[in-house]
Amino acid sequence: MDIIFHRGTTILKGVSDSSYAAELPGVLWDPRVKCWRAPAHRYAELVAELRARSVRHTDRIRAGARTAPRAGSRASSALRLRPYQEAALLSWELAGRRGIVVLPTGSGKTRLAIAAALRLGCRALFLVPTRVLVDQWLVNLERAGVRSPGCHGDGRRELRPLTVATFESGWRWMDRIGDRFDLLVVDEAHHFGHGARDEALEMAVAPARLGLTATPSEGAAAAISAELIGPVVFRLGIPDLAGSYLAPFDIMTISLDLGVRSVRSGVDLRPLLALSAHIGVRQGVGRDDPAARLASLVSAARQLRAAGRTGLLVSADRGAGVSGRGAESLRQQSGRALRQRLLSRHRRLGSGTRAEAGRGGGSAS
Repeated sequence: MDIIFHRGTTILKGVSDSSYAAELPGVLWDPRVKCWRAPAHRYAELVAELRARSVRHTDRIRAGARTAPRAGSRASSALRLRPYQEAALLSWELAGRRGIVVLPTGSGKTRLAIAAALRLGCRALFLVPTRVLVDQWLVNLERAGVRSPGCHGDGRRELRPLTVATFESGWRWMDRIGDRFDLLVVDEAHHFGHGARDEALEMAVAPARLGLTATPSEGAAAAISAELIGPVVFRLGIPDLAGSYLAPFDIMTISLDLGVRSVRSGVDLRPLLALSAHIGVRQGVGRDDPAARLASLVSAARQLRAAGRTGLLVSADRGAGVSGRGAESLRQQSGRALRQRLLSRHRRLGSGTRAEAGRGGGSAS
Protein backbone atom coordinates (compact mmCIF):
# COMPACT_ATOMS: atom_id res chain seq x y z
CA MET A 1 0.00 0.00 0.00
CA ASP A 2 1.27 3.48 -0.89
CA ILE A 3 0.54 6.72 0.99
CA ILE A 4 0.49 9.67 -1.42
CA PHE A 5 -0.18 13.41 -1.06
CA HIS A 6 -2.77 14.54 -3.59
CA ARG A 7 -4.26 18.06 -3.78
CA GLY A 8 -4.36 18.68 -0.06
CA THR A 9 -5.39 15.13 0.88
CA THR A 10 -3.77 11.80 1.66
CA ILE A 11 -4.52 8.89 -0.65
CA LEU A 12 -4.08 5.18 0.11
CA LYS A 13 -3.34 3.24 -3.05
CA GLY A 14 -3.11 -0.51 -3.42
CA VAL A 15 -5.06 -1.46 -0.29
CA SER A 16 -5.21 -5.26 -0.43
CA ASP A 17 -7.64 -5.68 2.46
CA SER A 18 -10.30 -2.99 2.70
CA SER A 19 -11.87 -4.47 5.83
CA TYR A 20 -9.81 -2.22 8.09
CA ALA A 21 -9.47 0.81 5.78
CA ALA A 22 -12.80 2.33 6.79
CA GLU A 23 -11.68 2.21 10.43
CA LEU A 24 -8.58 4.31 9.81
CA PRO A 25 -8.74 7.93 11.10
CA GLY A 26 -10.43 10.26 8.64
CA VAL A 27 -10.44 7.76 5.76
CA LEU A 28 -13.33 7.59 3.29
CA TRP A 29 -13.79 5.73 0.01
CA ASP A 30 -13.52 8.00 -3.02
CA PRO A 31 -15.39 6.39 -5.96
CA ARG A 32 -14.02 8.95 -8.42
CA VAL A 33 -10.47 7.58 -8.20
CA LYS A 34 -11.41 4.23 -6.64
CA CYS A 35 -9.18 4.53 -3.59
CA TRP A 36 -9.30 5.55 0.06
CA ARG A 37 -8.74 9.22 0.91
CA ALA A 38 -8.20 11.23 4.12
CA PRO A 39 -7.62 14.93 4.89
CA ALA A 40 -3.92 15.81 4.84
CA HIS A 41 -3.94 17.03 8.45
CA ARG A 42 -4.78 13.45 9.57
CA TYR A 43 -1.58 12.15 7.94
CA ALA A 44 0.46 11.66 11.13
CA GLU A 45 -2.46 9.99 12.90
CA LEU A 46 -3.05 7.75 9.90
CA VAL A 47 0.57 6.59 9.69
CA ALA A 48 0.65 5.92 13.43
CA GLU A 49 -2.46 3.75 13.15
CA LEU A 50 -1.02 1.76 10.24
CA ARG A 51 2.12 1.09 12.24
CA ALA A 52 0.10 0.08 15.27
CA ARG A 53 -1.80 -2.42 13.10
CA SER A 54 1.49 -3.66 11.55
CA VAL A 55 0.18 -2.85 8.08
CA ARG A 56 2.92 -2.86 5.47
CA HIS A 57 2.98 0.43 3.58
CA THR A 58 5.26 2.77 1.66
CA ASP A 59 5.15 6.40 2.73
CA ARG A 60 5.63 8.30 -0.54
CA ILE A 61 5.06 11.60 1.25
CA ARG A 62 8.14 11.23 3.41
CA ALA A 63 10.15 9.39 0.77
CA GLY A 64 9.53 12.09 -1.82
CA ALA A 65 10.05 14.99 0.55
CA ARG A 66 12.92 17.30 -0.18
CA THR A 67 15.61 16.90 2.43
CA ALA A 68 16.15 20.12 4.31
CA PRO A 69 19.44 21.08 5.93
CA ARG A 70 19.14 21.25 9.68
CA ALA A 71 18.15 24.79 10.53
CA GLY A 72 20.61 24.72 13.40
CA SER A 73 23.52 24.06 11.05
CA ARG A 74 23.51 27.68 9.89
CA ALA A 75 21.52 29.33 12.63
CA SER A 76 21.84 29.39 16.37
CA SER A 77 19.78 26.45 17.60
CA ALA A 78 20.64 27.61 21.13
CA LEU A 79 18.47 30.72 20.78
CA ARG A 80 18.14 32.17 24.26
CA LEU A 81 14.68 32.13 25.75
CA ARG A 82 13.17 33.59 28.89
CA PRO A 83 12.11 31.12 31.59
CA TYR A 84 8.42 31.28 30.69
CA GLN A 85 9.25 30.81 27.00
CA GLU A 86 11.25 27.70 27.87
CA ALA A 87 8.31 26.46 29.95
CA ALA A 88 5.91 27.06 27.05
CA LEU A 89 8.19 25.22 24.62
CA LEU A 90 8.55 22.29 27.02
CA SER A 91 4.77 22.10 27.48
CA TRP A 92 4.36 21.99 23.71
CA GLU A 93 6.97 19.22 23.43
CA LEU A 94 5.25 17.16 26.14
CA ALA A 95 1.93 17.59 24.33
CA GLY A 96 3.34 15.78 21.29
CA ARG A 97 4.39 18.97 19.48
CA ARG A 98 0.82 19.92 18.80
CA GLY A 99 -0.85 22.77 20.64
CA ILE A 100 -1.47 26.47 21.16
CA VAL A 101 0.64 28.76 23.36
CA VAL A 102 -1.22 31.74 24.83
CA LEU A 103 0.99 34.69 25.81
CA PRO A 104 0.36 38.46 25.94
CA THR A 105 1.39 40.78 23.15
CA GLY A 106 5.05 41.73 23.43
CA SER A 107 6.07 38.64 25.40
CA GLY A 108 8.11 37.05 22.58
CA LYS A 109 5.87 34.49 20.88
CA THR A 110 7.73 34.93 17.59
CA ARG A 111 11.07 34.17 19.22
CA LEU A 112 9.61 31.10 20.90
CA ALA A 113 8.35 29.70 17.58
CA ILE A 114 11.65 30.34 15.81
CA ALA A 115 13.47 28.56 18.63
CA ALA A 116 11.11 25.59 18.24
CA ALA A 117 11.89 25.33 14.51
CA LEU A 118 15.65 25.66 15.03
CA ARG A 119 15.74 23.06 17.79
CA LEU A 120 13.77 20.57 15.73
CA GLY A 121 15.96 21.26 12.72
CA CYS A 122 13.05 20.62 10.40
CA ARG A 123 11.27 22.27 7.50
CA ALA A 124 8.85 24.83 8.91
CA LEU A 125 6.12 27.01 7.44
CA PHE A 126 5.12 30.11 9.44
CA LEU A 127 1.59 31.30 8.61
CA VAL A 128 0.82 34.94 9.49
CA PRO A 129 -2.26 37.07 8.76
CA THR A 130 -0.72 40.15 7.05
CA ARG A 131 2.11 41.17 4.76
CA VAL A 132 3.45 43.48 7.47
CA LEU A 133 3.84 40.48 9.78
CA VAL A 134 5.54 38.54 6.98
CA ASP A 135 8.26 41.19 6.87
CA GLN A 136 8.58 41.16 10.68
CA TRP A 137 8.97 37.38 10.77
CA LEU A 138 11.57 37.45 7.99
CA VAL A 139 13.59 40.05 9.93
CA ASN A 140 13.38 37.99 13.13
CA LEU A 141 14.46 34.82 11.32
CA GLU A 142 17.47 36.61 9.87
CA ARG A 143 18.37 38.00 13.30
CA ALA A 144 18.28 34.45 14.62
CA GLY A 145 20.91 33.51 12.04
CA VAL A 146 18.69 31.98 9.35
CA ARG A 147 20.14 32.74 5.93
CA SER A 148 17.65 33.76 3.27
CA PRO A 149 14.37 32.49 4.76
CA GLY A 150 11.65 31.84 2.20
CA CYS A 151 8.64 34.04 1.56
CA HIS A 152 5.39 32.85 0.00
CA GLY A 153 2.92 35.65 -0.57
CA ASP A 154 2.59 39.19 -1.93
CA GLY A 155 3.76 37.99 -5.35
CA ARG A 156 6.75 36.02 -4.05
CA ARG A 157 6.96 32.22 -4.35
CA GLU A 158 10.14 31.31 -2.46
CA LEU A 159 10.00 27.94 -0.71
CA ARG A 160 12.92 27.36 1.64
CA PRO A 161 13.45 25.09 4.68
CA LEU A 162 12.08 27.96 6.80
CA THR A 163 9.35 29.85 4.94
CA VAL A 164 6.91 32.59 5.95
CA ALA A 165 3.53 32.85 4.20
CA THR A 166 0.32 34.80 4.61
CA PHE A 167 -2.94 33.06 5.52
CA GLU A 168 -4.25 33.91 2.06
CA SER A 169 -1.24 32.44 0.29
CA GLY A 170 -1.44 29.30 2.43
CA TRP A 171 -5.11 28.88 1.59
CA ARG A 172 -4.51 29.29 -2.14
CA TRP A 173 -1.38 27.13 -2.42
CA MET A 174 -1.53 24.50 0.33
CA ASP A 175 -2.97 21.87 -2.00
CA ARG A 176 0.36 22.06 -3.86
CA ILE A 177 2.86 22.76 -1.05
CA GLY A 178 1.13 21.02 1.85
CA ASP A 179 3.61 18.12 1.86
CA ARG A 180 6.76 20.27 1.96
CA PHE A 181 6.92 21.01 5.70
CA ASP A 182 7.21 19.11 8.99
CA LEU A 183 6.28 21.98 11.34
CA LEU A 184 3.38 24.37 10.86
CA VAL A 185 3.49 27.54 12.98
CA VAL A 186 0.25 29.54 13.06
CA ASP A 187 0.60 33.11 14.27
CA GLU A 188 -2.58 34.78 15.58
CA ALA A 189 -4.14 31.32 15.74
CA HIS A 190 -7.48 32.71 16.95
CA HIS A 191 -8.29 33.60 13.33
CA PHE A 192 -8.84 29.90 12.61
CA GLY A 193 -11.68 27.66 13.72
CA HIS A 194 -14.39 29.93 12.31
CA GLY A 195 -14.56 28.39 8.85
CA ALA A 196 -12.68 31.06 6.90
CA ARG A 197 -9.41 29.71 5.53
CA ASP A 198 -9.46 26.62 7.80
CA GLU A 199 -8.67 24.60 4.68
CA ALA A 200 -5.14 26.00 4.78
CA LEU A 201 -4.52 23.91 7.90
CA GLU A 202 -6.53 20.91 6.71
CA MET A 203 -4.46 20.56 3.52
CA ALA A 204 -1.06 20.41 5.27
CA VAL A 205 0.53 17.13 6.38
CA ALA A 206 2.88 18.75 8.95
CA PRO A 207 2.81 16.47 12.02
CA ALA A 208 4.11 19.19 14.37
CA ARG A 209 1.88 22.24 14.85
CA LEU A 210 2.35 25.29 17.04
CA GLY A 211 -0.30 27.99 17.42
CA LEU A 212 0.43 31.41 18.88
CA THR A 213 -2.12 33.88 20.23
CA ALA A 214 -2.89 36.33 23.01
CA THR A 215 -6.66 35.77 22.70
CA PRO A 216 -7.55 32.10 22.20
CA SER A 217 -10.82 31.09 20.60
CA GLU A 218 -13.71 29.77 22.65
CA GLY A 219 -16.61 27.39 22.10
CA ALA A 220 -16.95 25.63 18.75
CA ALA A 221 -14.01 27.56 17.25
CA ALA A 222 -11.76 26.31 20.05
CA ALA A 223 -12.77 22.70 19.32
CA ILE A 224 -11.94 23.11 15.63
CA SER A 225 -8.61 24.77 16.45
CA ALA A 226 -7.79 21.89 18.78
CA GLU A 227 -8.29 19.46 15.90
CA LEU A 228 -6.34 21.46 13.32
CA ILE A 229 -3.55 22.79 15.56
CA GLY A 230 -3.94 21.29 19.01
CA PRO A 231 -5.34 22.31 22.40
CA VAL A 232 -4.04 25.14 24.53
CA VAL A 233 -0.90 23.71 26.14
CA PHE A 234 0.44 26.80 27.91
CA ARG A 235 -1.15 30.05 29.05
CA LEU A 236 0.04 33.20 30.80
CA GLY A 237 -1.70 36.56 31.02
CA ILE A 238 -0.57 40.16 31.44
CA PRO A 239 -0.72 40.05 35.28
CA ASP A 240 1.68 37.06 35.24
CA LEU A 241 4.38 39.00 33.38
CA ALA A 242 3.73 42.66 34.21
CA GLY A 243 6.48 44.23 36.29
CA SER A 244 9.07 41.61 35.40
CA TYR A 245 8.98 40.98 31.64
CA LEU A 246 6.25 43.45 30.69
CA ALA A 247 6.00 47.06 31.89
CA PRO A 248 3.38 47.50 34.65
CA PHE A 249 0.37 49.52 33.53
CA ASP A 250 -3.32 50.18 33.97
CA ILE A 251 -5.73 50.05 31.02
CA MET A 252 -8.57 52.54 31.13
CA THR A 253 -11.41 53.16 28.71
CA ILE A 254 -12.79 56.60 27.87
CA SER A 255 -16.30 57.11 26.51
CA LEU A 256 -16.98 60.06 24.19
CA ASP A 257 -20.47 61.32 23.37
CA LEU A 258 -19.97 62.21 19.72
CA GLY A 259 -23.19 63.32 18.08
CA VAL A 260 -23.83 63.88 14.40
CA ARG A 261 -22.67 67.52 14.68
CA SER A 262 -19.39 66.49 16.32
CA VAL A 263 -18.68 63.85 13.70
CA ARG A 264 -19.45 66.26 10.84
CA SER A 265 -17.13 68.86 12.36
CA GLY A 266 -14.24 66.52 11.64
CA VAL A 267 -13.06 65.72 15.17
CA ASP A 268 -9.79 63.82 14.79
CA LEU A 269 -9.67 60.79 17.11
CA ARG A 270 -6.13 59.79 16.12
CA PRO A 271 -4.40 61.82 18.90
CA LEU A 272 -6.64 60.09 21.44
CA LEU A 273 -5.68 56.64 20.15
CA ALA A 274 -1.99 57.42 19.75
CA LEU A 275 -1.57 59.02 23.17
CA SER A 276 -3.94 56.86 25.23
CA ALA A 277 -1.05 55.34 27.20
CA HIS A 278 0.37 58.75 28.19
CA ILE A 279 -2.63 60.85 29.10
CA GLY A 280 -3.87 62.39 32.35
CA VAL A 281 -6.78 64.84 32.33
CA ARG A 282 -8.61 66.85 34.97
CA GLN A 283 -12.14 65.79 35.71
CA GLY A 284 -14.68 67.88 33.84
CA VAL A 285 -12.39 69.14 31.08
CA GLY A 286 -14.25 69.38 27.77
CA ARG A 287 -17.35 67.81 29.24
CA ASP A 288 -19.72 69.08 26.56
CA ASP A 289 -17.25 69.70 23.76
CA PRO A 290 -15.51 66.61 22.31
CA ALA A 291 -13.07 68.76 20.34
CA ALA A 292 -12.03 70.69 23.46
CA ARG A 293 -11.75 67.43 25.38
CA LEU A 294 -9.40 65.96 22.82
CA ALA A 295 -7.32 69.15 22.79
CA SER A 296 -7.04 68.95 26.58
CA LEU A 297 -5.96 65.33 26.36
CA VAL A 298 -3.22 66.16 23.87
CA SER A 299 -2.03 69.11 25.97
CA ALA A 300 -1.95 66.96 29.12
CA ALA A 301 -0.04 64.25 27.30
CA ARG A 302 2.62 66.71 26.18
CA GLN A 303 3.06 67.96 29.74
CA LEU A 304 3.39 64.42 31.07
CA ARG A 305 5.92 63.51 28.40
CA ALA A 306 7.97 66.59 29.22
CA ALA A 307 7.95 65.58 32.89
CA GLY A 308 8.93 62.01 32.02
CA ARG A 309 5.78 60.56 33.59
CA THR A 310 3.27 58.00 32.38
CA GLY A 311 -0.31 59.23 32.46
CA LEU A 312 -3.68 57.57 32.69
CA LEU A 313 -6.59 58.05 30.34
CA VAL A 314 -9.81 58.67 32.27
CA SER A 315 -13.35 59.46 31.25
CA ALA A 316 -14.57 62.94 32.13
CA ASP A 317 -18.20 61.96 32.47
CA ARG A 318 -18.48 58.16 32.71
CA GLY A 319 -17.09 55.29 34.71
CA ALA A 320 -13.81 53.86 33.52
CA GLY A 321 -12.82 50.24 33.10
CA VAL A 322 -9.50 49.08 34.54
CA SER A 323 -7.32 46.02 34.18
CA GLY A 324 -3.84 45.25 35.41
CA ARG A 325 -2.38 45.40 38.91
CA GLY A 326 -4.98 46.09 41.55
CA ALA A 327 -7.75 45.71 39.01
CA GLU A 328 -9.97 43.56 41.21
CA SER A 329 -10.03 46.07 44.08
CA LEU A 330 -10.51 49.00 41.72
CA ARG A 331 -13.43 47.36 39.92
CA GLN A 332 -15.38 47.33 43.18
CA GLN A 333 -15.37 51.11 43.34
CA SER A 334 -17.72 53.45 41.54
CA GLY A 335 -16.57 55.35 38.48
CA ARG A 336 -16.34 58.64 40.39
CA ALA A 337 -14.35 57.14 43.28
CA LEU A 338 -12.07 55.41 40.83
CA ARG A 339 -11.30 58.62 38.98
CA GLN A 340 -10.64 60.49 42.22
CA ARG A 341 -8.26 57.81 43.46
CA LEU A 342 -6.27 57.64 40.23
CA LEU A 343 -6.09 61.42 39.83
CA SER A 344 -5.02 61.84 43.45
CA ARG A 345 -2.26 59.31 42.97
CA HIS A 346 -0.94 61.17 39.96
CA ARG A 347 -1.15 64.53 41.71
CA ARG A 348 1.02 63.12 44.51
CA LEU A 349 3.49 61.81 41.96
CA GLY A 350 3.51 65.18 40.23
CA SER A 351 4.06 67.16 43.44
CA GLY A 352 6.89 64.82 44.42
CA THR A 353 8.53 65.31 41.06
CA ARG A 354 8.26 69.11 41.31
CA ALA A 355 9.62 69.16 44.86
CA GLU A 356 12.57 67.00 43.86
CA ALA A 357 13.21 69.23 40.85
CA GLY A 358 13.13 72.30 43.11
CA ARG A 359 15.68 70.82 45.50
CA GLY A 360 17.88 69.86 42.59
CA GLY A 361 17.62 73.37 41.11
CA GLY A 362 18.55 75.02 44.45
CA SER A 363 21.69 72.98 44.94
CA ALA A 364 22.77 73.58 41.39
CA SER A 365 22.56 77.37 41.77
